Formats: sequence, structure tokens, C-alpha cells
Amino acid sequence: MFQGEWLRTGDLGTLDSDGYLHFRGMSKPILNLNGNKVDPLEVRAAILEHPAVAGAEVWAEPHKYQTRENGDLRIHARIIPQRNASIIESEIRAFCLRRLAGYKVPQSIVVEESP
Repeated sequence: MFQGEWLRTGDLGTLDSDGYLHFRGMSKPILNLNGNKVDPLEVRAAILEHPAVAGAEVWAEPHKYQTRENGDLRIHARIIPQRNASIIESEIRAFCLRRLAGYKVPQSIVVEESP
């Protein structure tokens, strides 16, 4: 997507008085999961659409037998259910599969006890 003559990439930067672009970081975290781009905020938003979910966090970690260098990351989620709601991991996984590509669905889902 272009804005004026600039390609909008999601990166943050500034132009100095000489016209040089200085990279400052990314506007949102994007994970490279075996060549696929995954936005943890997108995964979190999909989980939060479930009516029994009150809160969720999503992150990635290397598989316990791999290192970050070889790119073998696993997506994890921690979910807080609504008061008096009961959620099981397979239910959340199936819910996510209807909203996200399969590679974006967390491999590990931990459901906390209802508050």
C-alpha cells in the first residue's frame, strides 16, 4: 500500500533534513514462522472473539529442541475465561481454525481458571 510516493511497510522511521531515512523499528510485531508471517495481535484478536474468553495473550517461543536461528517457532496462548465459563483447549483451537490460517493457530493453549 502506498502513501504518496512511499511504500507503507509497517516500519517506523524518520527523514532527516538531508532526506535520509532512519529506521526506528516496526509498528507491530510480525513473526516469521517457517516462512509464514504471523501477527500475534491478529491471533489474539481472533481468540478474543470467542464469547467465553475474557482475556488472552499470544507469543512465540522456539520449540524446546530447536533454536531461534533455525526459525522453528511455536505459537503459544494463555486464555482467561469469562466468569463461570468453561473452555477447553480443543474448542479454542477449532474456533481459531475457522478464523485463521492453520499455521497461525497456537500449538499450545493454556486456559487459566475462571476468576
